[in-house]
Amino acid sequence: MNSSYLVKTVMRNLFILALAYVLFFNLHEYLLEQRNTVLSFSLFKIYTFHFVASAVVYFLIELLATIVPSQAGFAYLGTIFIKVGIFVLLFQDLMFSEVEFIMAEKLALVIPMFLFLFIEVFFISRLLNTK
Repeated sequence: MNSSYLVKTVMRNLFILALAYVLFFNLHEYLLEQRNTVLSFSLFKIYTFHFVASAVVYFLIELLATIVPSQAGFAYLGTIFIKVGIFVLLFQDLMFSEVEFIMAEKLALVIPMFLFLFIEVFFISRLLNTK
């Protein structure tokens, strides 16, 4: 695979990821406003973390797949655990607070994680199928 194709693929996928970030975040905010729901934390920070983490994970796996294609799938599994660990460290006050979350807050923590995980899996599976 030549480097220009690799750059185009990475840029296209990062653009799709950024577009999903903007669309999903704004849709989520809109739905919360429509229901007059106020969260006790910043939804923007949650979405931003997942966007940045997914972009870094995708870029690293894409880079690793060019060097050691047979290990890219295993590396991706490892990055999932690292990403969850970093999330817990960065948002530990939120994760371990004594305050009981309402359902909208619980969903606001889980929905971005699954949205970005789905996009990651889609990109990584396409990558692994081409290697």
